[in-house]
Amino acid sequence: MKVFNEDNHGFTLIELIMVIVILGILAATVIPRFFDFTSKAEQEVEATFIGGLETGIILFSIDKLLTTGEKTFPEVQSTLFPRVLDEIPDDWFYDITTGEVRHTRSGGDTESWWYKVSTDSTNFEIDTTPGGPPPPVNP
Repeated sequence: MKVFNEDNHGFTLIELIMVIVILGILAATVIPRFFDFTSKAEQEVEATFIGGLETGIILFSIDKLLTTGEKTFPEVQSTLFPRVLDEIPDDWFYDITTGEVRHTRSGGDTESWWYKVSTDSTNFEIDTTPGGPPPPVNP
């Protein structure tokens, strides 16, 4: 049988409560930062996708330049995504009437960009500021 003396005792209730409070404070500061990483990761994926779209549009124009001798970009009303990208992710959408490129995030929020081409199809622009109303179309 083991005999306890004054030198051999466990933690007091106050010590245990203090440890739990400290762990709770640490968890309260770390967990929100972790969830913010998800939002930042989605924003980076969107920026990468839009950059890939811009690159595909430029490659399309280079192909047109080499085959026809004219540098042109696909019209807004064309089937833009299939022409410049191999596959379209499920949560992305392209509206052929307005040139809106839309992404639905995992939380249900949507972000939009607008693709527009000059009247002579020699310049293009993607409004890379997501959200908001569509920019005015410049002829």
